[in-house]
Amino acid sequence: MAVDLLPARTILVVDDELPVRLALTRVLGEAGYSVLGTDSGREALELFEKHPIDLVISDHHMPEMSGIDLLKLVRVRHPHVVRIIVTGDKDPELTLRSINEGEVYRFIRKPWDNTDLRTMMHFAFETVRLEREKRKLLAQVRDERLERIAGRSRRAGAGSDAPRRGGAARPLNVACPRRAAALRTPALLADLHRGRPRLARMFNEIKAWVPGLTFYVLGAIAPALMIVLMTH
Repeated sequence: MAVDLLPARTILVVDDELPVRLALTRVLGEAGYSVLGTDSGREALELFEKHPIDLVISDHHMPEMSGIDLLKLVRVRHPHVVRIIVTGDKDPELTLRSINEGEVYRFIRKPWDNTDLRTMMHFAFETVRLEREKRKLLAQVRDERLERIAGRSRRAGAGSDAPRRGGAARPLNVACPRRAAALRTPALLADLHRGRPRLARMFNEIKAWVPGLTFYVLGAIAPALMIVLMTH
């Protein structure tokens, strides 16, 4: 019988104090998470390039780079990573800065309670799971929409002019008559001839993305423009 494996759940712990880093690594490892550790923000950013990290827990007061500065960079470079600050600093301003600048998920005070920490990680990874499902669903909807557009363009590119219900087939209505007429003016054709290579490249890229769409649209609104591009 097939067994569904849970996706890897990787946490990065960043703290320049070795005892703190080891304590967090032990508690989180016993809870079933894969844990990476480092003592600096610079090395943490390098680890992000090498490992699929889901969540980062960072101390604030560290040499070279503070925890808030690190999480600000993580937010920009890896926006789907859950960010958590851990510190013994009692300054309430630090809490506000971490939320406003680093958009942290939670704020942990030292010393922490291990039970509370495990509970926090559970809900944090629920957030990770929901974000993954949302991105997957959005990608699926996008792909289905593109496939429908490509299907319509292929049918249009086939040049089918069979009568439809209620009358003859009509070209794709993509521009108003006034704009279509303007596209047929001699002045525009002269401009098109001068800029033909650039326009041709642009429409060839569109045609490569959705075959048949480009010249069907041009045939509907500006036959002369289609001739210019096809003679390039």
